[in-house]
Amino acid sequence: NWVYKYLQRFVVYRATRLIAVSNEIKTVLVEQLNASPEKVEIIPCGVNTSKFQPTEKAKAKEYLQLEKDTKLVLYIGDLTSAKGIDHILDLAKENSDKKFVLIGKGELASVPENVTLAGTVHHDKIPTWLNAADVFILPSQSEGTPAVVLESLACNTPVVCYDVGECSNIIDNNLNGFVLPKNNYESFKTAIDK
Repeated sequence: NWVYKYLQRFVVYRATRLIAVSNEIKTVLVEQLNASPEKVEIIPCGVNTSKFQPTEKAKAKEYLQLEKDTKLVLYIGDLTSAKGIDHILDLAKENSDKKFVLIGKGELASVPENVTLAGTVHHDKIPTWLNAADVFILPSQSEGTPAVVLESLACNTPVVCYDVGECSNIIDNNLNGFVLPKNNYESFKTAIDK
């Protein structure tokens, strides 16, 4: 709304320095909120690698009471259309051989049988979920530097996401995941299978 936009510009204009987590956020600050480019520093998000580190996938699945043969596709984030939740539900319908676990706030009217809504999970349990997953997905329409992508990679779990924010700078295609053109549903589906 216009009041929020006015307040954003008011604060940005008067700030001595501004920190953006990505080039994309810096561009928004400069082009949409009229920040002086000299005031904006880019400091990407980090990850606690003593907490987020690889563990044995079978043990993580056992701890979460999942069958070891389960092909687990994991999503962590708000259950909203901006985060691509509709894409995830469509993917689940077309991939009945995989189990999709969605961790995060929000409600969905109906989900396919192979989708589990885990709700909000304590942050201490997230490394176990990431280690149990065969792939982490993030079909967001917009991101800065998503900490959950860094956390997933720190657990050696590949990531499939759209080319938003800093994702293309932290994911090496065909090595630790796939960064795909935005809204390219078919390539997203193929990447999950790979």
